[in-house]
Amino acid sequence: MNDHLSILNYSDFRPFLKDYLRDIKKRNSRFSCGAWSRRLGLKTPSALTMILNGQRNPGPELVELFIRDLKLVGREATFFRELVILGKSKGESSKRFLNELKLAEIHPRKEFRGISLNAFKAISNWHFYAIRELVDLPNFKEDATWIQKRIRFPLTTKQIHEAIRIMLELDFLSRAPNGKLQYTNQIETESDSPDEGLRKYHEQVLEMAQKSLNTIKPDLREISGMTFTLNKKDLVRAKEILRQAQYDLSQLGKTPGDEVYQVEVALFPLTQQEH
Repeated sequence: MNDHLSILNYSDFRPFLKDYLRDIKKRNSRFSCGAWSRRLGLKTPSALTMILNGQRNPGPELVELFIRDLKLVGREATFFRELVILGKSKGESSKRFLNELKLAEIHPRKEFRGISLNAFKAISNWHFYAIRELVDLPNFKEDATWIQKRIRFPLTTKQIHEAIRIMLELDFLSRAPNGKLQYTNQIETESDSPDEGLRKYHEQVLEMAQKSLNTIKPDLREISGMTFTLNKKDLVRAKEILRQAQYDLSQLGKTPGDEVYQVEVALFPLTQQEH
């Protein structure tokens, strides 16, 4: 294989296989999908063609045949296997997220799809946001045991230390001249963030909201809902109203607070179009 063609530069195994086939054809015009199929020990070229076109996924045995044929070893072999698993887990957000985390851990630059392993963790875990906001309280103490006691939901001191370390590395937190932790940049959760990471974050928060129904007194929380009809053309306006409400709430946080609160907004259709 050409040195420049590395599986570690790909986020999908199929483009890698296609590029490999195209690369071989450039150097050997007689090489074809059929020739590669025979080299892999496949009975017909149709199976390989369907894999390259995304019509089927390779099974475990064929994955190992690819690895041997492509002379992938060590980290590259593991990375290829994980990319195949990722390709099979479309629609399963939690499984995809864990797989992408594993790919980031394998990668020599500790990243996947241009997102670092630490950024994955920061985007997807509720306690990063909670600790970051806790830092802004006037009585904040950089003590893992104190933080653990202040946060209502289960959190280990190890998770707290890791979150602070990662947020300092990513510049979500910094140290003031006196050494105290302070705010810097927001934890971005826009289009450049991995979807699976954000789904995991929202799943965690919704689970905590459910628990709060029984564990937090009504005078300390607000959980309400409504069911109504909405014209699809008004959906954009409905989202704007909700975002404006979140912005207005965030302005209350500009005055010194004494607790950290979470707001989670959900708007989704209960019905579907007739077919």
